[in-house]
Amino acid sequence: MVAAPPSEDRATTLSAMSLQDPFGYCLRPQQHAQMLELETAATESLFVILSDIQLDRPSVLEKLQRVFEGFEASGAEPVFILMGNFVNKPATAPGGREGVTDAFSGLADAIAACPRLARHAKFLLVPGPQDVGTHNALPRRPIPEIFTKDLRKKVAHVTFASNPCRLRFYTQEIVLFREDLLRKMQRHTVLPPQPHAADAVDAPELTEQLVEAVLDQAHLCPLPLQAKPVHWELDYTLRLAPLPHLLVLADHADQYAFDCKGGCQAVNPGSFSSDYSFVVYRPATQECEFSRVPS
Repeated sequence: MVAAPPSEDRATTLSAMSLQDPFGYCLRPQQHAQMLELETAATESLFVILSDIQLDRPSVLEKLQRVFEGFEASGAEPVFILMGNFVNKPATAPGGREGVTDAFSGLADAIAACPRLARHAKFLLVPGPQDVGTHNALPRRPIPEIFTKDLRKKVAHVTFASNPCRLRFYTQEIVLFREDLLRKMQRHTVLPPQPHAADAVDAPELTEQLVEAVLDQAHLCPLPLQAKPVHWELDYTLRLAPLPHLLVLADHADQYAFDCKGGCQAVNPGSFSSDYSFVVYRPATQECEFSRVPS
C-alpha cells in the first residue's frame, strides 16, 4: 500500500516543536487565554473571500460592486480577501499592461463608491497564477505597485500579499493559497483517484481527496519540481506544520468546505468570474457560509 503519513493535529505539532505560537510571538499562557476571549467575543468580525475575480470583465466588476454595496448597506466592516486572477487578458499581450492598470482602477472606483468601506474596511489582494508580476515558481510576489496606484490612493486600508500568505486573527491561523491545484494534482497523480459513485458510500469526492493529500503531506503543493517549481529557500512558506485553523485552497473548481482531521477547516470559495460565488467566514465561531450574487 502506498500512502502518506496521516496528518497531525495542531496541538500535538506545537507541543512537539515546544511552541505555543508559530508566528514567533512569545506569548505567556495568560496572554493566549486573553486573546482567545477576545476572539470569541468578536462576533461582528467577518472575512469575505472571493477568488478568480477578472476585473477586466464588466459583468464581473458589476457583480463585485453589488457585493460591496450589500455590505455597505448592512453596516458591516469586513476584511475583504480578493484573490486572482485579476485579469482575463495576459499582461504580456498587446495593451496588456494598460489593461491591468485599468482593471485595478475599476476596482478602486467600485470600492470608492461605498465611502464607509473605502474608509474603514480592510482589503487584502492575493495574486493568482496568471497575474502580472508573478511567474511559474512559488511563492509568488505581490502585485507590483505600479499597477495599483489608484487603489492605494482611494482605499484607506489595502494590503498586497504574496501567494501563499498567512493571516493571524487573535489565536487563529489562516492560510490563503490561490492555485488551480485540483487539475494539477489529477494530472500528476501516481495512483488514480478513488472514484465517487452513489453506490460507493465510503469513496470521498475528488476535492476531499485533494484536501486530504495536502494535509497529510503538510505542504500546499506536494508536486515534483518539474511540475511546479518552488524557490527552494522559500519552500517553508508552503509548509502546513502545524495545521492552520482555516486553509483556503482557492481553485477554479466548485465551492467546498470540509472539517478535516487535526482540527483544520479547508474551504474553496469558488470562481467568482464563473458563477459569482464567494465565502463568508466568521472567525468567532469558525463557520463558513457559501454565498452567491444572483445572475
